[in-house]
Amino acid sequence: MSMIQNQINREIDKLPALPTTVMKVLEVCKDPNLKPSDLNRVISLDPVLTGAVLKLINSAYYAITEKVSSIVRAIIMLGLNTVKNLALTTSVMGQIEKSGSIGALDMEGFWRHCIGVGVTAKKIAMTTGVDAQNQEEYFVAGLLHDIGKIVLNKAISDDYLQVIKKSDTEVKELLECERAILQTDHIEVGRQICQKWNLTSDLEQAIIYHHSPFECNEKSKNVVYAVYVANIWCNQNSIGFSGNMGPKHLDEKILQYLKLKETDLYTWENEIEERIASASIFLKINRNG
Repeated sequence: MSMIQNQINREIDKLPALPTTVMKVLEVCKDPNLKPSDLNRVISLDPVLTGAVLKLINSAYYAITEKVSSIVRAIIMLGLNTVKNLALTTSVMGQIEKSGSIGALDMEGFWRHCIGVGVTAKKIAMTTGVDAQNQEEYFVAGLLHDIGKIVLNKAISDDYLQVIKKSDTEVKELLECERAILQTDHIEVGRQICQKWNLTSDLEQAIIYHHSPFECNEKSKNVVYAVYVANIWCNQNSIGFSGNMGPKHLDEKILQYLKLKETDLYTWENEIEERIASASIFLKINRNG
């Protein structure tokens, strides 16, 4: 095993486990007969998580006119799936943010890119008729799609800086540059993080296949395709900084599958910018507690 791979593995090993409460949330949400009171009982065991979820629900991102003061009320208004995803996102980002933000990546730009991909993927879901209860899956998948880059940025910052420079000077895909210099990439590291935290389903598929969407499983196709389109569109329009300076072309087959035209995306620009601003609350909550 190379020295670089050893450093990456050590960094993944150092990541804290997801809180027990969140693991229980994910477990109970597998029950098709789950009641709001059941999910409330689990989340309420963790006062910090409860507070963070309620802060998010009452933020401009959801634009709810009346104050929501209980998890049960939040579930009734937004649905079990949305509240589950809020709990998961809060915890994952909380653990990742603890790992620091030094290194080759401009982390402010990086998180702006990730939020941009999240809100664009969710807009695609809304436009393509995805049930409101499931739209948050798209936001979460977009928000966390590049999670592997954070570990690379922290574990091997000097090497990763060379990767980003190579992508820039040679106008090559970042993934290609990662493989050339590191003999691994942010997709593989993302897969390892999913394994460590037992992240499954659409989120795992989006993390692993957002650069190779035709390889994802059938069940997660809609989410992965939406994240793929959102990621390229945000890169094309310099929304944040992903480190990828390579050519950016959308696959026409995927646009056809989603019943989208590339021009549709440009009609959303102002709305996407507004949604990025309101979604930045996800970062503030994890930094400020």
